[in-house]
Amino acid sequence: MTIMTKQDHILIVDDEDWPRNTLRRNLAEENRLWKISTAASIEEAKKVVDLGGVDVVLTDLVLGDVAAGGVDLLQIVKKKDKFIMVIIFTAKEKRLDRFGAYQIGAFDCIEKNMLGTSSWQEISAKTKAALYFRKLTLEHLENQGRLRTLRRYFDPRMFSILEQHPSHLDVRLRSAAIAFWDVRNFSTLCNNPELDPHMIRDFLIDYYDLATDTIFDYEGILDKFIGDGVMGIFCDVFHDEDKSARLDAIGRFVLTAQAAKAAIAFRGAFTEMQRKWSARLSSLGRKVPEMGIGCGIHIGDSLIGRFDTKRRDQFTGIGPDVNLSSRLQENAGSGQILLSEAAAELLKGSFDIDYLGVVELKNIGTHEIFQLNREL
Repeated sequence: MTIMTKQDHILIVDDEDWPRNTLRRNLAEENRLWKISTAASIEEAKKVVDLGGVDVVLTDLVLGDVAAGGVDLLQIVKKKDKFIMVIIFTAKEKRLDRFGAYQIGAFDCIEKNMLGTSSWQEISAKTKAALYFRKLTLEHLENQGRLRTLRRYFDPRMFSILEQHPSHLDVRLRSAAIAFWDVRNFSTLCNNPELDPHMIRDFLIDYYDLATDTIFDYEGILDKFIGDGVMGIFCDVFHDEDKSARLDAIGRFVLTAQAAKAAIAFRGAFTEMQRKWSARLSSLGRKVPEMGIGCGIHIGDSLIGRFDTKRRDQFTGIGPDVNLSSRLQENAGSGQILLSEAAAELLKGSFDIDYLGVVELKNIGTHEIFQLNREL
């Protein structure tokens, strides 16, 4: 597969044919990979910029009858894309307010008496510098965007540390307690023709906020929302080892206990949330199905970290231990928190747990499962 990369696009603006074409020819000979467009007026230049993709604009100060046309064009370009680099050149330096041009966003201003070799070589060098600066700026913005996206998965207190040590987000084998939640009878709620879809949306937003706050309160990581489903990860993201973050029994107990406490708190908070929503909808004459959340928790070693793709980054976990947690949740009834054998073994003595027996879990075979009731 051939990966297409964007071609650097330079726009030369000059109302005089000879200097415009000469500059274009000289720049093209030295920079054969550039796409170079030309315009003879502000109006022509604006049409090229409006099409998108322009990286650097090289403009004469004087354009036709407009003594400071290059400055006017600079302002137009910056309204379209404030990160397009603009270089103004002029043979009438006294007419150019350099400080004013820099204030409104000019990358550079160049004096030219004639388009001789030294002049166009200076323009070429500064155009390369402008391209480099634009790329650095856009890369920084992209990285900031990725950080803003990742920030939503972590408690702000935790992420402030991760920003200083991004290597902690790398994919590695980590001990983690994985918790899945899902709303029972949510489909019944959605299929109720009496309910405005906006109400269902508002219900989900409240539910998502509740899930996020609860997971963060117990130092977990919000992995994702899947419709009315939620995935939380409780792991040590600050582990110092380079390749592995597998923990001993004490460390695994701490993680599993965090997930268990979060599940108990989430169950209680959701019950209160449902009570409020039932009262609200009943006052409007709407019937509300009895809802509750089912939860599954398992502790194991999974590949966890930031998975980067071309269009989207996500901190998540993958592997059979993640699947087991999901299957436990699918078997949980309303208000029920199911534990794997590994999770139950770690929590016994600290939590009230019931043994439920051996259950066939979809696609992963039989497992002993336990019910988490409360913290002792």
